[in-house]
Amino acid sequence: MLLILILSHLLTDFVFQSNKMVEKKVKDKSIKIFILHAVINLIVSLILMVIVSNFEGFDTVFKSSNLLLTVGIAFSHLVIDFYLKPLIYKLTKKEVTTYLIDQLIHILLIIVLLYNFSLNYSYQSFFYSLQRNDYNNELINKVLSISIFGIFLTKFSSIAVSLLFKDLDSNNETNEQYEDIKIIEKIVGSGEIERTVEKTVAPIIEIDNYGTWIGYIERILIFISVITLNYEGIAIVIGLKTFARFKQLTHKKFVEKYLLGTLFSVMFAIIFGYIYILIK
Repeated sequence: MLLILILSHLLTDFVFQSNKMVEKKVKDKSIKIFILHAVINLIVSLILMVIVSNFEGFDTVFKSSNLLLTVGIAFSHLVIDFYLKPLIYKLTKKEVTTYLIDQLIHILLIIVLLYNFSLNYSYQSFFYSLQRNDYNNELINKVLSISIFGIFLTKFSSIAVSLLFKDLDSNNETNEQYEDIKIIEKIVGSGEIERTVEKTVAPIIEIDNYGTWIGYIERILIFISVITLNYEGIAIVIGLKTFARFKQLTHKKFVEKYLLGTLFSVMFAIIFGYIYILIK
């Protein structure tokens, strides 16, 4: 059940939770949207249980303890997001810190509830249970595991990086920009040289769909490099990314943000890579 519960949490928070829902949580703070979020988590968990039961058997998956567990975790989503997360933000005053602590609490609570509700688990066999497969069907274990790490490497890490920049820029009244100036010379009819100046102004860090997908691929490739022990692949990925941004590296502010964002992103990929090695 551990893989199902973690995946259902990630799907609920990062796939089936729209930006509109997130905005309503922050602005309206109506408990209805939090209840809806909890119900979605419960539905996703039950759907995953139905899918897995086709391979593992209905009685194996749909135990009374497992059903009670999914309800308890769905309710925990409501409690954590509505009551605890605002309290964490008041204490930290940082969105990225609040986000990471919130996600950590969700994962830890899943583990704690799992080991209390399920008779198949015990605290003494915690690390053994992590290292062994959840289910007898190897395909199910691989699909669930790949889905979990896929979301961690893409949506989860991307939001963390964007919140880091948001926190760092929160005190800036204006958006920092850089100027790119080109001098173009051409010979006119009289033989004189005519010079024109082109000035391009752009933000220090542009956040767009291209950058988001580059980040996804960057972390996935680094993750693969770590789990296959091909560490030179990390240098190649960072080198390619740096080459693509070479023109902007003459601007100090860009270099600082680029370096920070890259290190933060790479850190997630390496951490998840070693977690995968530890529990595989």
